[in-house]
Amino acid sequence: MQNGSSTVLETFKHLPPTLTGKYNFNPTSTFRPYVGLGTNVTFISNVDLGPLTLDKTSIGPAAQLGFDVKVADNRFVNADVKWAQIRSDVKLNGTKLLEARIDPLLYGIGIGYRFGSHAAPTPAPVRPIAPAAPGSRPRPGRRARARAGRAGSGTQGSEFR
Repeated sequence: MQNGSSTVLETFKHLPPTLTGKYNFNPTSTFRPYVGLGTNVTFISNVDLGPLTLDKTSIGPAAQLGFDVKVADNRFVNADVKWAQIRSDVKLNGTKLLEARIDPLLYGIGIGYRFGSHAAPTPAPVRPIAPAAPGSRPRPGRRARARAGRAGSGTQGSEFR
């Protein structure tokens, strides 16, 4: 087959869903660079390689590098580059001939909306409680003992809480 100036021998399709964990270097600033590492599981289909076959799946590492730029309260633009390792054995009648190395490098740009990224409310300031002066009344929440006397009898203890 001819395709422009190059010759296409045969074709197949691949779908490489990728799961990565990201580390944001500056998560609260306007410019937010990040790196990510993870895994991809590639599904290979529609193999049209004549007598040759490919494995149906490939599992390999993945990496990404990119940044978000905050343009409004919860809106941002994004750009990133992703790489995924995709390998598949090329077989003839079940015998491995070689390994196909696809390893795509993907470029992306996007716009987004970040849900729930409002800043947490600032708590009201708390005044420190000064220690009680000698002879003062007990504060609520503190234990204190007071004695009350009755005429003609001993003293009884009562407790304030």
